Amino acid sequence: MLTQNPKLFKPLENWYQTVFPNLKLSNVKVDNNLTGLPIPSQDVIQAKKDDGYMGLYGWKIVIQETKAILEDMLQDKVIPNMQLIYYPKNGYMNWHTNSNNPSTRIYLVRSTENPKSYMKFKDKIIYDKPLWSVNIFDVGKDSWHCVDAKTERLSLGFHYNGNTHHTNTTSR
Repeated sequence: MLTQNPKLFKPLENWYQTVFPNLKLSNVKVDNNLTGLPIPSQDVIQAKKDDGYMGLYGWKIVIQETKAILEDMLQDKVIPNMQLIYYPKNGYMNWHTNSNNPSTRIYLVRSTENPKSYMKFKDKIIYDKPLWSVNIFDVGKDSWHCVDAKTERLSLGFHYNGNTHHTNTTSR
């Protein structure tokens, strides 16, 4: 349902085409990538701000438009992260659990090359497809995951506390 409806990605793609090219992005540190190492015993702390990725704040309108479309499709409420996350080429988000905030997560992800960016879990990998993908996964007490982006990647996440029996899916 989510993966087959291009309406879901329309506000984000419009933002990406019209606003994103004009942003002045600071440099993102890309030399602390620990995603290739085994899962650590505790969450990996960022070395500094903009360690592997950059939060893009202040885009409430496009986030709320996307939220409304997603809630209409699910017929249920979702809570958006109030940032878009930008990963430059070779960007990453190191191993972490989000165990302090368990929920089903729905991420809308835009990457430019296939299969050069992915989310890795302790028991699976979800590869992003070019352009837009939907990644759905559960975050609980021991839900180790990380992101490795060998190509530019943009994502917007939502916490979904409704039906937690979704399967992981990706689609263009």
